[in-house]
Amino acid sequence: MRELIDGIEAGRGGKCWGRFSSEKLRDAIQERADRHNETVRPHKIEVGTQAWLYLERIKEGYARKLAHMWHDPFRVLELVDEHVVRLEIAGTEYRLFPAVHVSKIKPVRQFLDRPKMA
Repeated sequence: MRELIDGIEAGRGGKCWGRFSSEKLRDAIQERADRHNETVRPHKIEVGTQAWLYLERIKEGYARKLAHMWHDPFRVLELVDEHVVRLEIAGTEYRLFPAVHVSKIKPVRQFLDRPKMA
């Protein structure tokens, strides 16, 4: 803050304000990211598991609230990054890029204790 006041007194207020505001913005973004990372839970996706894929696009003429947004269980082929997985898309009717963010998938839940329908 003292640097900002000195800059204003010296007649360089514009440059000082710009640098000061960009530093404050950078600090605020970092603080928000740190706060988010403290509360986020790790995902339970591993290689070989089945996962539902969330697709926001719906066919023309369909009502969004009636459309299925979670599609086919896909098999996870690879963990590309901490937040990106590669899905096995080959052999399905879907034409999309196989690498997706983990926020767009959820694991298929297996209920082994449920009775089977005959």
